[in-house]
Amino acid sequence: MKLFLSAFFCFNFILAIAQETGISYWKEHLPYKKAIGIAELDSTLYIATNFSVYTFNLNEMSVKRLSKVNSLSDIGIGVLRKNTYNNQLFIGYTNGNIDLIENNTVYNIPDFKNEQIIGEKTIHDVYFKSDIAYLSTSFGVLELDCRNKEFLNTFYLTSDANLTVYDLSFFQDSIYAITDSGTYVSKTSLNLSDFHNWKKSSSETLNKAVAIECIQDDCYILTNEDSLISFTQKWFNAGYIENFRGFTYSDHKMHVLGNKELYTIENEGVEFLKSIERSVRLNGLYKNSKGYWLADEVYSLVFVGEDNDWHLIPESPNSELVFSLTHHKEKLYVSPGGITTTWNNNNIWEGFYWNDDYEWSRVSSSLIDYTKDITNIVPNPNNRKEVFLGSWNRGVLKLVWNETNYDLDTIYNFTNTNGALEPISNDSSSNVYGWIRIKGMAFDNDGNLWMANSQVENAIVVKTPSDDWISYKVNSYNTIETHLGSLVIDDFNQKWIIIPKGGGLLVFDDKGSLENVFDDEDKTLSTAVGNGALPSKDIYSLAKDRDGEIWVGTNKGIAVFYSPENVFSGYDFDAQQILVEVDGYVENLLANETVTAIAVDGANRKWLGTQSAGVFLVSPDGTEQIHHFTEENSPLFSNTITDIAINHQTGEVYIGTSKGLLSYMSDATQGYEIHQKVSVYPNPVRPEFNGIIAIKGLVEDADVKITDLNGTLVYETTALGGQAVWDGKNGYGDRVQTGVYL
Repeated sequence: MKLFLSAFFCFNFILAIAQETGISYWKEHLPYKKAIGIAELDSTLYIATNFSVYTFNLNEMSVKRLSKVNSLSDIGIGVLRKNTYNNQLFIGYTNGNIDLIENNTVYNIPDFKNEQIIGEKTIHDVYFKSDIAYLSTSFGVLELDCRNKEFLNTFYLTSDANLTVYDLSFFQDSIYAITDSGTYVSKTSLNLSDFHNWKKSSSETLNKAVAIECIQDDCYILTNEDSLISFTQKWFNAGYIENFRGFTYSDHKMHVLGNKELYTIENEGVEFLKSIERSVRLNGLYKNSKGYWLADEVYSLVFVGEDNDWHLIPESPNSELVFSLTHHKEKLYVSPGGITTTWNNNNIWEGFYWNDDYEWSRVSSSLIDYTKDITNIVPNPNNRKEVFLGSWNRGVLKLVWNETNYDLDTIYNFTNTNGALEPISNDSSSNVYGWIRIKGMAFDNDGNLWMANSQVENAIVVKTPSDDWISYKVNSYNTIETHLGSLVIDDFNQKWIIIPKGGGLLVFDDKGSLENVFDDEDKTLSTAVGNGALPSKDIYSLAKDRDGEIWVGTNKGIAVFYSPENVFSGYDFDAQQILVEVDGYVENLLANETVTAIAVDGANRKWLGTQSAGVFLVSPDGTEQIHHFTEENSPLFSNTITDIAINHQTGEVYIGTSKGLLSYMSDATQGYEIHQKVSVYPNPVRPEFNGIIAIKGLVEDADVKITDLNGTLVYETTALGGQAVWDGKNGYGDRVQTGVYL
């Protein structure tokens, strides 16, 4: 039904933009806890994590995030260093990509990343000699001209070009390269591109080196025996460093980092400076007149001054791992654990994380009795305080809100469910004794929680609101021999369950009588015509759309059950594939892709995550591609998508990837039966604003007309669910003039 928007709103192209996230904007949700490096550039500290960088302005004491979403070219940082000669910041990525930052501008050098070579491209470290950077890599040394931003040479240390260099330094008339096979040395006057000029050192001490740092006439080496060897006029043993973390030259002194200890090298020996209480494992240091600024793997940025100390961790989740996502009401729930591709344990003791649009909170593994591998998080739609967790081996956990976080209430098992939750084995001598493996869970409209229990006979389990437990045997498939995946309940209260590893799709109907197990029906769907006609029995994802249709993601694209009510009727119910035109050819939707995630937005459009091709947004019927986001054409961290969830109130789409979580502000929200506090954002709008203007809180699929104060029609459109969008232009594509519009 289409309704004309009668509510008035106005906005003016003069005043400030509102604070809400704009349409089509991306946001990263990466962990900032583990700092791997620190450097100072123009009175600003740059602190690197494995995934991104954040800055701390020493004058303003302010924080800014830098990631692939807003400035950096990639994700997966291996090294961050400052070139003091030209005041540049070097960021090296584990895939060989490079960013240089100078004068607040990021310059990308992707040549090494794009080079077709066999093996790793990790940049282990970098040494600067004037404008030239020497990169330690998995096959040798790369010479980079940082001024002209181009590679000059590749130095192979051996004939087979497979010797990994972990660290290097120039000292006097030679260059020293630390490898697994010892230290290789060459005179700088020789042709370094000729591997014959690189010789393994004859020094027993040098061949024990695991790190090297040379400054002017001094050189320092740490051996694999934790001995610090120093050279001023000659080599000598300067001391013993336990838990060595690295060398850092700062404030005109060479500092040595331990896990929590700071040392300096004075008078031909190691001198202990101080122990850093707010530290677990140090990864870098910068010193100025105020004190020590340290990068730490747990406390991120640590400051130690004369009479105070503190640490800073930017607001963020605790981990980059994303196995499953759930958004309910105002909260996003993230499970980092889960299972492997072969359906074994991932052994992730990370608990889970949640976000309420303001801050990230964590329920650690220790707070849920050290349960590992959380597979699913399902909030109770009828009780905002309750959340249920599925786990791989531990069964089902119930948590209850305590005003600040969730507390463990019950771990459901065989004993306290009256035997409904069967373990894989009751034999105490078995290595799978007591294991209960739950992935698929969902609430029905009556408040019953349904679960799919793997590798047991009575594989389908329900918990009623009164805490009664019932289990059901599957007759159409031998569930004792298989795992069970995601579970979706359709509009006819039928349960659709993935049978992974080529098992197809299981449909179960309890006929509306939970306790009568004799009238139940189940059917295993396959590729056979008349029995599902799936494009493949390898199923990876499931979703019910707003029309009640069941969308299935397989390793051969998408299939849709348009008549799920007919599964047990004897009438035609087979899945259909969607024909689309690609480059002039007609083919099935994503026929060559493995679809790992399906999410339905407020406009009934489908967000499709894939195993290797990123994210697709398609029209409600799937015939039109609206967006295709990849790591190559967007801020997407990885083309491997683990899950997708949507905040239907705001339209924000959360995308889990193999390299972390990010979100995209979409233009569709949930619609309503009546208007809900219709609002416009940004409102007011500055003249220079060129983004999308959103009108939200609308009746579902409302017709929206925008006029000026004289009543002249400027623009008209139809809401996407409960939100309409406008680019600020009239029907002719011209930008409208500054003023008030209704």
